[in-house]
Amino acid sequence: MYMLSVCPDFDPCKEGRSKCGEHSFCRVEGNSFSCACNQGV
Repeated sequence: MYMLSVCPDFDPCKEGRSKCGEHSFCRVEGNSFSCACNQGV
């Protein structure tokens, strides 16, 4: 019998791992993230 372990949620935005610029924000996309420009900047 195999026991499957559940991986904890990965959120680089909350963990401070993202390196988005001053005029952008972090957006989680599945198991990764991207940076998007703030609107109007």
